[in-house]
Amino acid sequence: MKMAEVELSSRRESRRVFRFVLPKVSANFTADVELGKSSNGGASDTVRDSGLRTEEPACTQARPSLWRTCRERKWLGVFVIALLLLHGTLAVQTARYCSVTHDEYWHIPVGLLHWRSGRFDWENLNPPLIRMLAAAPLTVTAQVGEITEPTDQIWSYGDDLFAANRDNYRSLLIQARMPIVALSLLTALLLGCWATELFGVRSGILALFLWCVSPTVLASASLVTTDLGAAFFFALVGWRVWRFARRPNWRNSGWLGVCLGLAQLAKYTSVVLWPLSLFWYFLFAASGSGQTSDKSTDSGDSRGKPPYFKPLLTRWCAAIAISVVVLNLGYLFRGTGTSLADYRFSSSAMQSIQSTAGPLGRLPLPVPLDWLQGIDHQRQMMEADHPVYLNGEWSLRGFRGYYLYVLWYKLPHVVQCLLLASACRLWLSRSDSELLRTAGGLLLPVVALLVLASGSGMQLGIRYVLPVLPFLFLFASPLAESASQRMRSIRGLVTLATVAALLASLRFHPHHLAYFNELAGGPGNGWYLLSDSNIDWGQDLYGLQKWLDGNNIKRPRLAWFGTSRPQDVGIDFVEIKSPLREFQPPRPGIHAVSVCLLQGRPTPIVQPDGTRRVADLDEFGWLRFFEPEARIGWSVHIYRLTETDVRRFLSELQRAGTQQ
Repeated sequence: MKMAEVELSSRRESRRVFRFVLPKVSANFTADVELGKSSNGGASDTVRDSGLRTEEPACTQARPSLWRTCRERKWLGVFVIALLLLHGTLAVQTARYCSVTHDEYWHIPVGLLHWRSGRFDWENLNPPLIRMLAAAPLTVTAQVGEITEPTDQIWSYGDDLFAANRDNYRSLLIQARMPIVALSLLTALLLGCWATELFGVRSGILALFLWCVSPTVLASASLVTTDLGAAFFFALVGWRVWRFARRPNWRNSGWLGVCLGLAQLAKYTSVVLWPLSLFWYFLFAASGSGQTSDKSTDSGDSRGKPPYFKPLLTRWCAAIAISVVVLNLGYLFRGTGTSLADYRFSSSAMQSIQSTAGPLGRLPLPVPLDWLQGIDHQRQMMEADHPVYLNGEWSLRGFRGYYLYVLWYKLPHVVQCLLLASACRLWLSRSDSELLRTAGGLLLPVVALLVLASGSGMQLGIRYVLPVLPFLFLFASPLAESASQRMRSIRGLVTLATVAALLASLRFHPHHLAYFNELAGGPGNGWYLLSDSNIDWGQDLYGLQKWLDGNNIKRPRLAWFGTSRPQDVGIDFVEIKSPLREFQPPRPGIHAVSVCLLQGRPTPIVQPDGTRRVADLDEFGWLRFFEPEARIGWSVHIYRLTETDVRRFLSELQRAGTQQ
């Protein structure tokens, strides 16, 4: 017995020494080991137990979290913090520069009214969560306005907030934007963690980096919109579904339900997450990406197998039930249980559902009244005609390829190259079914959102498909692992590409909203290609004021696109008279016009007396005849017309009339 104990102890000691020394052996030795070609059946187990790292598919290796890796490698933690600080600094500087944009003008006061009244019918085109998150600091810093009842004139909410806080309005605007900056930082961390768990730490850093330096992300992170919130919750729900697919236990089921419910409170687009999450589960579960065993599941001792159908169905239903409860909590259960027949819908889609429900329409619905009314209002807006601008053309029904053009124009070329390289890598590895399913899970929301958005006539900017960006960045992130493990010679090229991405985002700072890539001609050419929130959302009013003061311009002629009033920032102006509308020659002097109006968009504009009127189609297009003297943030063009310019314009106008 003693000899046996000594021999066993000796074997254990040798194994400990072997495990300690082996990781320091040359990488060539590890590469030469082939588990499948061992001379006996036990060799494979011996090598696996000894700690040798074999070349396994990227989606099946167990990987440490980003947090754990940063704790172990301090320099990596410093790098991550530096990236987050860079993103936060750029977003805060952009938030301080931009004037209140089109939708912010009522998003912020409506969020404040939610807090103070506990009502959600002030303006139901968007759920309350992101608005309330942004307005939270204002609950202790902003003065109460005079509005006490909902109104259809939604810009009145902005007028009311400004009137009550005239002296510190800009400070309140910046305060409301800070929670959105924080939400963007959380999204960056989420992408870094998920990509690390999926593919490795280098992929996590690349995904985090791409988010932090994206011009489109920086634009949305610095403004109070629901789009950044939608992007965060789409990524969060995707991550939780992936975790649920790895371990389908009650804990992950509960977290998935909470995240699904919060997503419904962020943006109505998140409705697609309910069916989408089911498809996600099957793709991620089939891929086995990072799947681990869990004794709390009903799968027995079989590693990597999901639980039986009945327990899985029970937990999935529990997640859906929890999401509905969270949704109702967000609306304080107001109107929960109202039957479908008792609603007064305005959209044809909801009316059709109501008419075909039959006797089922009398059953109580487990959703808040204001939430479903808001979906109806949103559908009504989408069914109406909206002027959409693409490549110099206007359409009231939109363009099928609109968002493909938008991604082609607005994504930096280095991101496009990374996506193309990742697609090529996927094609070359098409025999790896697990990798294909993981990639399919990441691309599923991209395809779904692009198809849904392209079918809508309300195509007003890349912000409507902002939730696709996290998944595109995740899809591109495995290239960092490929460059470090299999193709070391191109590591320098990948590094150069990431530096180029950083430079692309800094080049036009803080004018990220108007960013266009080089092949699109940059921001200077962007107004020929796209309109609305892609380039001009009323963000440069402070910049215009600064230019006018610097050039000692007292009363310019101005046509302003935006819901805020130029008078509120101290700009005294004269209305621009169109020679084609008023049948009068244009007046010499300074003319400032927003590019949306220069493109010809019919939209409400503010007049010198503070009232609003709807501009005619292409009312200010005659200014395209002249070359601008200056451009304010690429969203406002400044023209200095002289008597000679006026005579030349009238001569060309007369010649065109004679030829016709």
